[in-house]
Amino acid sequence: MPLFNPPCRAVGHHLGCTSFGFICFTSDSERLSPTQCPKVVLETVVALSADKHATVRCGVLECLGEVLYTFADDDGGPPAQLIQLFLGRKDDKNVRVGQKQTFTSLHSALLSMKAQNTVTPLESFYKQEKRPLICAFNFPAIVLTLGAERWSEVRENYLDLVQNPNVNVSRTLAASVGEIAKVIGAENAKEDLVEVWRGFLRSYESDVRMKALEGVADLMKVVVSVGGIKAGRDMVDEVGKVWKEDMFRGWRERECVQRRLVSWFRVVYDHGWVDKETIAIFRDLLLKGLEDSAANIREAAIASVSPFLLIVCSTKKNLMAYCRFRNYGRFVHPALK
Repeated sequence: MPLFNPPCRAVGHHLGCTSFGFICFTSDSERLSPTQCPKVVLETVVALSADKHATVRCGVLECLGEVLYTFADDDGGPPAQLIQLFLGRKDDKNVRVGQKQTFTSLHSALLSMKAQNTVTPLESFYKQEKRPLICAFNFPAIVLTLGAERWSEVRENYLDLVQNPNVNVSRTLAASVGEIAKVIGAENAKEDLVEVWRGFLRSYESDVRMKALEGVADLMKVVVSVGGIKAGRDMVDEVGKVWKEDMFRGWRERECVQRRLVSWFRVVYDHGWVDKETIAIFRDLLLKGLEDSAANIREAAIASVSPFLLIVCSTKKNLMAYCRFRNYGRFVHPALK
């Protein structure tokens, strides 16, 4: 602590960043007592979040997720003020959703520029341009720290970030949907995350759609526990609809679907008897792969046929009533002939 205090109170932005890096280390160790740690961390973060140097303020926000996670095992969790510094103020929703300020006249634009010159460092901390992306990257850590019972405290902020049009924010959030679902539980995931996932799946950006596809299995495993087979079937049906609407313009997305189709079906199968409608949805999606113009996608689909039918074999004896691969007889598993 004697080494920490001087740089913490120093003026230079390099020392400010160094001091915050030090507190990230000490808060995750046993160097500070349980009573001393929250006090020191809170005082440091509050002071540096209002630092006059933008580099220091940005560094504080980038490290805040890690600092908050160090309080995960504490009975009361992280200090409320630290959570608020990370989430931002309720009045700053336009920052989270990425809404740009518009002006109706030159006079209003000049007034806004004049007001910006008088903005305090703390105000800049809450409204910095990188905030949505930094928060999106650290959100899984925050959710893991607070747990499912406190999802309601961060839910609104999360849904605000989902509306942000920045592709980097969307891609980051899409990549973590499945992991967040594991933490917040089946009911919360079904209520909030499935619709968020649908939005990412229909994004105009291929990177976002790809991340949404990669997270299907994790999200599906969570929601089927409360929504049953129908919840998983509806997710796969949504993938099929997006494919039919030609939104999967990149071959990597279509290949991703075919390579993961069997694992999705296994998730559904493990949660109960698979009916004719469910099999038909998976079958139609598999046929789309077999009919695709790209060779690598057809190969991925062919590789999925046998495992898919073997799973179906374990549920029904009379399979021909459920799986009719018209014009693809050579790909049908011998057990079906």
